[in-house]
Amino acid sequence: RIAVQAEAAVRAVEIAHAITPSLLRLHGYAQKRFNYSLRPNTIAEDSSRSCASRTCNDNASMVPWERVEEIDLSHLQLRRLHGLEQLLGLRRASFCNNELSRIEGLEHCALLEELSLEDNRIVRLENLAPLALLCRLDLGKNRIGCIDGLETLTRLTQLSLEDNEITSLAGLAGAHSLMELYIGNNRLEVLNEVQHLKGLMRLIILDLSGNALCVTPDYRSFAVFTLRKLKVLDGVGIEPADMHSAKEKFAGKLTTDVLIERLGHSCWERVLELDLSRSKLRELDALRAHGFCHLRRLNLDSNLLVDLRCLPHLPALTVLSLSHNLVSTRPRSLGPGPALSTAARDAGSHGGLASLASLEVLHLGFNQISDVPALNLESLRQLRVLHLQGNDIARLDGVSQLHELRELNLDRNRIRALDPGSLAGLSLLRELRIEENGLRSLEHISAASNLATLALGSNRISDLAELEKLTECAALQSLALANNPVARRQLYRPSLVRRMLSLHVIDGREISPEERARTEAMYSAEARAAAATQAHFTQAHHMAHHGAASEVRSYAAKVPLKLTSMNFDQLALGGADFGGGSGGACSGLVGPAVASGYRESSGQNLAMAAQQLQRGSLGTSGFEAALRTARRVDSGGVRTGEGQADYSSFREYNQSRRVKTGL
Repeated sequence: RIAVQAEAAVRAVEIAHAITPSLLRLHGYAQKRFNYSLRPNTIAEDSSRSCASRTCNDNASMVPWERVEEIDLSHLQLRRLHGLEQLLGLRRASFCNNELSRIEGLEHCALLEELSLEDNRIVRLENLAPLALLCRLDLGKNRIGCIDGLETLTRLTQLSLEDNEITSLAGLAGAHSLMELYIGNNRLEVLNEVQHLKGLMRLIILDLSGNALCVTPDYRSFAVFTLRKLKVLDGVGIEPADMHSAKEKFAGKLTTDVLIERLGHSCWERVLELDLSRSKLRELDALRAHGFCHLRRLNLDSNLLVDLRCLPHLPALTVLSLSHNLVSTRPRSLGPGPALSTAARDAGSHGGLASLASLEVLHLGFNQISDVPALNLESLRQLRVLHLQGNDIARLDGVSQLHELRELNLDRNRIRALDPGSLAGLSLLRELRIEENGLRSLEHISAASNLATLALGSNRISDLAELEKLTECAALQSLALANNPVARRQLYRPSLVRRMLSLHVIDGREISPEERARTEAMYSAEARAAAATQAHFTQAHHMAHHGAASEVRSYAAKVPLKLTSMNFDQLALGGADFGGGSGGACSGLVGPAVASGYRESSGQNLAMAAQQLQRGSLGTSGFEAALRTARRVDSGGVRTGEGQADYSSFREYNQSRRVKTGL
C-alpha cells in the first residue's frame, strides 16, 4: 500500500507539472482579435462561440490547434516540454520561470520565430535545429556552460544568455545574422574572447557587463576596435572619440591571434614561410616568440612599418620583403606619430635589421630611405640581392662591405653621379640598375668589373665619349641606355657594338652576327676614307710648299674655317669666280700665290672634315661639301685622281651607312 501511494504521488506531481490540453486552451492565443481589443483571443474564448451548444470541457478534438500562434506557459512549475505536436502554426512561445532542464518537444513547431526559456534549469543548447525561422532566443538565468548548436539558426538576430556559466564565445562565430547579443554576468575572463565575434558583421549591440574580462585594461577600446560595426557596448553608445582612441591603441599590432588566424595553428616551429603583406601592420611583437627560429621567408610588403628596429631576431631568415612601407632613415621628430612598442624597445641589440645575419635577399623598394649607411647593412655579410628602388637616395654609399652582393637595384632615386668608392669591393656584382635618376656621367661604374647586366635608362647621359668608360666592364652582356640623349646619337649603337665585343643585348634588342658584320664594314670604310684624305692633304701641302715657295711666304696667315655645308659651298663658289670657270685653275684676277693658299686651306678643311666625321660631330652633307670644294679648288687637275679616291671612299662609307640604317 505504501508503494502504491508513493507511485500515485509521483504520478500526481507529474500531472500537476505537465502541459495538458487544458493549459494550452487557457494560455494559447489565436490570430484573431476579440471585440477590437489589443489582447489576442485565447483558445478557450475563441472556441466558446462554436461550442456554445455543446459541452467542450477537455475534449482535444474540439480545439482548433492549427489557429494557435502564441502560447505563454510561464510561472507554472513545468518540468518537461511535451504535448506540443499539434501546434503546427506556433510562432511565439514563452516558458519562463519554470523547472525545465532540457530543450525538447519543439520538433514540430517549424514556424516558431520567438522562444523564451528564461529562468529555468537548462544546461545545454540542444534540439534547436528544426527551428530554422527562429529570430529571437532568450535563455537567460539558466545553467548553460557552453555555446553550441546555433549554426543552423540562420535567421537568429537577438540572443540573450545572461546569468549563465559560459566561459567562451567560440560557439557564436557561426551566428552571422546576429544583431543583438546579451551575455552579461557569465564567466568570461580572457579579453581575446571578443575575437570570436569579429566575424559577426551585423552585430551592433553587445552587453558583456558583469564578466571578469570587463576589468581588463583597455577592454572597451579593444572591443570597439575589434568589432568595427558595434554601436552600443554594455548599454553605452560608441562615440567617434572612442573609435579614434581604439584605433590609436590597437591598429597595426601583430598579435598571436592574427597569426593563428593566418596559419591555422600555433606551432611556430613548423613555420618556414610567412606572408603578412597588406595587413596594415605597424608592430611585429608577435614574431618575437622563440618558436620562429626556423622561419626563412617573410613578406611584409604594403604595411605601415616605419622603423626597422621593430624587426625581431630571426636567425634563419634568408628572404625579407619590406617594399611599400614607410621606412625612413631621417631623424624622427618628437611630434605625434607611431612609436616603437615596449617589446621592441626592450629587444635592444638583439633585434633590428642588423640581427638578421643569414639574410640573402632584402627588398626595401618604395619607402622613404635617404641615407643608406643608416640602414647598417655592413652586418649582412651573406646579402646577395638588395633592392632600394623608389626611395630618396642621392648618394650611393654604405654598400661597399657587401662583398657577396650579386644584384643591386637603385631605380627611381636622385643619384646624379657615383663616388669613387661607391661600388668598390663589389667584385661579385652581376646586375646593377640605376634608371630614372638623372645620372650624367658613367664615371666609376667600371669599379664593378664583373657586371653582366647594366640598366641606365631614362637618365641624362649625352656624350658618346661617356661610353668609353664602360670598356673596362669586360663581362658586360646586357646594356640599357634608352631614353638618354646619347641614345639618339647617330653612331650610338654602332660604337657600342664595335667597342664592347662582350655585349649581346643593347636596349632590349639582341645584337645579331649580321649587325656586328655591318658595323665592322662601316668602320673599315671610314678608316680607308680617313687614310685617303690624309694622303691627299699631305701631297697637296707638299706641292703647294715646293711649287710656289715665294708666293706662299707672301701669303697671309690662314684662318681655319668652321666646317658647315654653307661654308664649303661659299668656298666652292669663290673658287669658281676666281678661277673663271667650273673646276678652273684659280687664276685670272688673282695671282698664283692666292690660288696656292686656297688649295692649301681646302686640303686642311678636308682633313678636319674627315676627323669630325669619324667622331660623329659632322654630318654626311658637310663631308660631301668638303670633297666638292677640294675638287673644284684643285688647279689644273693635279689632284683630280686623289680627289676621286677620296670621293670613292666616301661613297663606300655612305653605302655601308645606308645598309646599317635600313635606308
